[in-house]
Amino acid sequence: MKELLLMRHAKSDWNEPHKSDFDRPLNKRGLKAAPKIGIEFKNRKLIPDIIIASPAKRAKTTAELVKLHSGYDKEIIQNENFYFSDRYSVFKTISELDKQNNRVLIVGHNPIIENLVTHLCKEPQFLALPTASVVYITFDIQNWQDLAWGNGDFQWIIKPKELD
Repeated sequence: MKELLLMRHAKSDWNEPHKSDFDRPLNKRGLKAAPKIGIEFKNRKLIPDIIIASPAKRAKTTAELVKLHSGYDKEIIQNENFYFSDRYSVFKTISELDKQNNRVLIVGHNPIIENLVTHLCKEPQFLALPTASVVYITFDIQNWQDLAWGNGDFQWIIKPKELD
């Protein structure tokens, strides 16, 4: 079985108009929400085998905060394709992962994350994902190369507000 955690980056700061979209940092709410998700992963014993994140500052910082609070002790992989790409690019990256990575966390942007959730699940999930939300999907496959649209089982969604 393979497990996929799809996370939308935490809330970003729009108060610095001179910053590019790529360099936008997290705001105070985002800096509080991302660690909550990391702690929740630790509490649920869902520490990823690999974390792959968009290189945009807000996604990268979200991934780093999750790492810090979850117990994940490996390098975070940054993937350029996760910044304003499409669900097909992210799908391709996941399907090329080594089979030793059973639990994968993707930290990225909407609408890509919501599109992946909708199209990966057997029963399409049309969810509006608030920032820092995570969706957990399982797949009855042994290799990521066997990943296919519509073969995932939706398990749950975590929203940071639910953890208060």
